[in-house]
Amino acid sequence: MSTQEVNAQIRQHVEQIPQDSLEAAGKLHKDIESKFIEMGQVFSHIKATKIFKMKGYESFKDWVENEHNMSAKMANKLIRLQRLFVEEMDMDEETLKEIGFDRLMMIAPMVEKADWEKRDELVAQAGELPIPQLAGELKKAKLESQKDAPQDLKKVLVEQWKEQMCNLFNCSWSEAQFKLALWFSNGDRSDAAVLSLLKQEVREAQAKFEREVTNADR
Repeated sequence: MSTQEVNAQIRQHVEQIPQDSLEAAGKLHKDIESKFIEMGQVFSHIKATKIFKMKGYESFKDWVENEHNMSAKMANKLIRLQRLFVEEMDMDEETLKEIGFDRLMMIAPMVEKADWEKRDELVAQAGELPIPQLAGELKKAKLESQKDAPQDLKKVLVEQWKEQMCNLFNCSWSEAQFKLALWFSNGDRSDAAVLSLLKQEVREAQAKFEREVTNADR
């Protein structure tokens, strides 16, 4: 069975009727070390659909802390891992379980900023090295990148976009974010199909951007 088919089965499992999703979260919590990826999928679905309100809670934070005795910070870590390694990198659950929660959390900040080739290297390291050695290698890599890194083109692009939006609306960046949120929440722009298409287009644009940056550095 392909990675895509396995991940599709996980999505189908958690994107069920609201009550089943809430019950699934409770069952998975009992086995968090071996089920952290599936928990991330369940929590992501519950947070996005806000079905925690069925239990009388106004926020995901209140629901997860009261119903599962888990901090919202930990729940969001599970969501972060699932989105990064499953949704973005299309890795299968068994491979991620072999690497383990702790190692994945250690490499996640660097993986999020890395290009696709470097992401694969980091995942391979996490799968092969014991935690103390992995921590040492990550620290060394971080120091090297800070010492020799050229101007971060991602940050340049972000700052240019922020300036453009602030000029467009003639306001602060905080106010511009509010206005953009209003725009995205209006009508069909918040529809799941539209957001899914947007996600795919952004993913393709990011891959193109990273290829161009890599080629320019050669």
